[in-house]
Amino acid sequence: MGKAPLDTREYTIEELANIAHYSPDHFRRIFMEQMGIPIKQYMTRRKLEYARYDIFQGCRILDMALEYGFETHAGFTKAFKKVFGYPPSLYRLHETYTRSHHCEVAVCLDIDEEQGYFTYMLGVGVDKADADIPMRPGTYSCTVGGGLYAIFSTPWAEEDNYVQSIRDTWREILECWLPESQYEYDTRRQAYEYYDERDHGPAQQMDICVPICKR
Repeated sequence: MGKAPLDTREYTIEELANIAHYSPDHFRRIFMEQMGIPIKQYMTRRKLEYARYDIFQGCRILDMALEYGFETHAGFTKAFKKVFGYPPSLYRLHETYTRSHHCEVAVCLDIDEEQGYFTYMLGVGVDKADADIPMRPGTYSCTVGGGLYAIFSTPWAEEDNYVQSIRDTWREILECWLPESQYEYDTRRQAYEYYDERDHGPAQQMDICVPICKR
């Protein structure tokens, strides 16, 4: 199914108020009470969210700037960065990278329970299409096995609180979810942490993937 055409023209507050059958002043007041932001700010954010989706699909940034009513590339970039915290060029670059099925994966190996030591490996995840690419000298590889995993997303957190949110999520898994579920940790496989485009920006999020099996 194709994407429905989007009406990208700039509506005035008077036009929107007329559609809702309110006076402009009353419409502004009700909108602010319900949405928590002014109408113009909401309209700009919605346009930028649609533009961000189109950029993800491979559209050129300049084309999207013009499509969504911004007069210049610089004006679009400034508005995009103000709303999302990063320029559209960074999003385009990272989303193109992500669409090729790459990611960052962290896994603990060689765990010594008596000494409390382990190897923490953080690397770039690759799919089957990249499996035959020769490895560079001094690099290592690790294959994460398939099977049943429970996947937990950390709550969105700012950078200063990001590490703590990961710790809190691990604690919730180990102290609450696993003991109360019908599953147990599958010690034949490794748990791993999965980082993608959500790991970048003013608010951050990642996934914790826990290998499980029936009790």
